[in-house]
Amino acid sequence: MARDKWRDYVLSVTDGDAQIEIHHKSGIDQSTISKWLNPTRERRPAVTSETARRFASAYNRSIIEVLLHAGVLSEKEAGMKADPPPALADIPYDVLVAEIRRLVLELSRRVIDQDAPSA
Repeated sequence: MARDKWRDYVLSVTDGDAQIEIHHKSGIDQSTISKWLNPTRERRPAVTSETARRFASAYNRSIIEVLLHAGVLSEKEAGMKADPPPALADIPYDVLVAEIRRLVLELSRRVIDQDAPSA
């Protein structure tokens, strides 16, 4: 059961990315990703702190959220609930556009700050 919860979480977060895309984004070995997406009793989907960190970073997720969904941490240990993220298809376009706009503005401010001459 826990294996299927982790698989479902990975599929939801990656929004249909192929294994090779997940590998390229995260640097996680494809055999590990294959075990995550095709779990069996013989092939337990191991999630290490390093693979959790890489996955969280690649998909802009909290490391705590990833460890919760992987079953490495319990909700009690983390002090939070492991609510699954919404699928991108379920998020209204205006909300997505607003978030993209916010991220672009934040990035442009960082670039401007980096390019500004030092006093």
